[in-house]
Amino acid sequence: FLKVILSSLLLILAHFIIGFYLSVILIIYYFLISLYLDNSKTLKSQRLFVYAGLLVTIFVFLLHVLGFSIENNFQRKEVEVIGEFTNYTYPQSIHLIELTLGPISILLLLALINYLFSKKSRYPFMTFSFVFICISISAYLLGPTYANKFLIGFGVFGIYVITEYISKSIKSKSYKLVIFIFIAISIGLNFTLQYKKYEDFYKQDNGDRSVIVKEDDAIKEFFNNYDSKCIVLSDPYTQIIIAGFTDFSTANAQYMELDSRRTLVSFITNPSDETYSKLINITELKPYTNEDICFVYTSRLDEAIKTNQTYWTENIYSYILENNYPIRSTVALRGYLDSIGYKIVFNNPNFIVFAKE
Repeated sequence: FLKVILSSLLLILAHFIIGFYLSVILIIYYFLISLYLDNSKTLKSQRLFVYAGLLVTIFVFLLHVLGFSIENNFQRKEVEVIGEFTNYTYPQSIHLIELTLGPISILLLLALINYLFSKKSRYPFMTFSFVFICISISAYLLGPTYANKFLIGFGVFGIYVITEYISKSIKSKSYKLVIFIFIAISIGLNFTLQYKKYEDFYKQDNGDRSVIVKEDDAIKEFFNNYDSKCIVLSDPYTQIIIAGFTDFSTANAQYMELDSRRTLVSFITNPSDETYSKLINITELKPYTNEDICFVYTSRLDEAIKTNQTYWTENIYSYILENNYPIRSTVALRGYLDSIGYKIVFNNPNFIVFAKE
């Protein structure tokens, strides 16, 4: 039991939300498998746990259908910071569960029915698998922010249950082979369709599918060779690149607050003493003096402002990936920054770096 406690503490230290969730699963596993369930226990005793899990899941599902979610009812401040709700509502939420296993979801239901009504003995791990699936779906339907993370493991245990069900329930090797081929094809097609969505999401105008844009190589190289130290202020995605590939700190990179992003846009649109004062006083820059700032103007910012595509100021997880537009006129911005002591330390078609040296 001491090992379980220590493992749980390590999981929580690794990640407060997922770690706590997994530590609860670990403790349940310990009590179910190690202390209570063994092959000498009756099937009725094992079913009791699954029935309890199903009752909880059904209750949570009814709450979900009625519109309840932790995000909607208790996490409004977090939603304001993020910029929008992060979870699907019914029935789209159920569709996401279906997509996890695809067409073979029906086999999982058949396996559950077989487990509940068959008089054959079951391995304790099968019982734990059903309990885990119930916990996973319940946590997802309760709907804290980004609740789909609680479906991690659902597919793995679902496949285990289906495989065990087919192995024990179907005697004919030919039938088993046909079903397993069907499962393999279903999983393959489901994976391909889901992966295609990610490919389309990361597809760039030049046809590349990547989160890295080749135009960003220049800014990485510059900061890797730049001698002075400063905090980098730019659009969130450029900050991610600089934070990830160099030793420079940024204005909280992808977690730059929405108000700070709007203040940045306001300064670029209308550079003045008033907008500059607001910019250097955003939350992320309060620990620094203005001499410590490297302001990186990018073609991402240039294009977004000129086309009024500032969606990334409304959602904390929205970023501008493309950076292959040449920067156009920046006379007003250059003039103002020059008047307060900033000099251009790097300049190419996609980036202009201003710093006080």
